[in-house]
Amino acid sequence: MAAVAEQAPTESPAAAAVRAAVRNSRALTIDYYAASHDTLTTRIVDPIRVLLIGGHSYLEAWSREAEGVRLFRFDRIVDAAELGEPAVPPESARQAPPDTSLFDGDLSLPSATLRVAPSASWMLEYYPIRHSC
Repeated sequence: MAAVAEQAPTESPAAAAVRAAVRNSRALTIDYYAASHDTLTTRIVDPIRVLLIGGHSYLEAWSREAEGVRLFRFDRIVDAAELGEPAVPPESARQAPPDTSLFDGDLSLPSATLRVAPSASWMLEYYPIRHSC
């Protein structure tokens, strides 16, 4: 039996640019696909850190447009390029622990069963879902 060489998964150029910008504390411009609106937007961000949540990598960054911290899922960053300037998120944003509460289910809240049209199936990946029997 011949040995099969396993290759590590390759990282997209956009993901590599994001990781480099985080490592080098450089501001970024990103083209980001927002699944909730089915739109592609261009944003200027100041990277803070990379997070791994639920098996997905996220860029935590200060969004200059929104003037707040946002999470950007790596596989939805279509393109990324370092700007010729340092990342300058507010110190309070840099020091704050990551806010991952969006991904925490609150078991005290009521649950619902939904039927989702195929055109809205993106919601199944975008929002946290608790499966029950």
